[in-house]
Amino acid sequence: MKNLLKKLEIPYRDSNLYSMAMVHPSYQNEQGLKENNQRFEFLGDAVIDLIVSRYLFTHLPQREGEMSRLRAAIVCEASLSKMAKKLGLHKELLLGKGEELSQGRQRPSLLSDSFEAFIGALFMDLGLEEADRFFLHHFVEDMKEIQRGGGYIDYKSSLQIQCQKQQRLINYEVLGVSGPDHSRLYSIGLYIDGVLAATGEGTSKREAQQRAAREVLGEDSQ
Repeated sequence: MKNLLKKLEIPYRDSNLYSMAMVHPSYQNEQGLKENNQRFEFLGDAVIDLIVSRYLFTHLPQREGEMSRLRAAIVCEASLSKMAKKLGLHKELLLGKGEELSQGRQRPSLLSDSFEAFIGALFMDLGLEEADRFFLHHFVEDMKEIQRGGGYIDYKSSLQIQCQKQQRLINYEVLGVSGPDHSRLYSIGLYIDGVLAATGEGTSKREAQQRAAREVLGEDSQ
């Protein structure tokens, strides 16, 4: 990890934070460790949201709805997993044997989680301004590409905007979780005005939500 931090020119203080951000729960279970990267993932998710929100607010003239759509596209699973590979985080992940055998190192949901955890560790080590500087240095062009329409379709955000215009309430609920720790499958129900409108399945909650929203929007939204 220290070699990667030097390569990325991060003036780190505590490299152990970044190493912990690479510990997947499957590795923790096999090695009997006390912690994994999920707490860092939780923190990094909030930090990335703030960094992207501030960038959009400062640099774009769009109204709130459009900024929300762009932010959702930037922080979606597919986008964050691409950022993780760009940094080389997939090479640093510590995975259990089952996760490794099932190609977890290339799984978008796992990669996006590891990226959030890494940013969370960076925030804890060096603070918000350094996390902001690092993120924009490496990914401002990616954000501009998404803004130009070269990013990923965010069905969940598109449906949210559509429902807001129609003054309808939308929410997602976990209907079930199956599979072993290294290969979870989530089933999500999408409710509009309290009525089940669609279901989606995926290896992460976000992926399942996107698939449910895509089903509601229809094939013409692809």
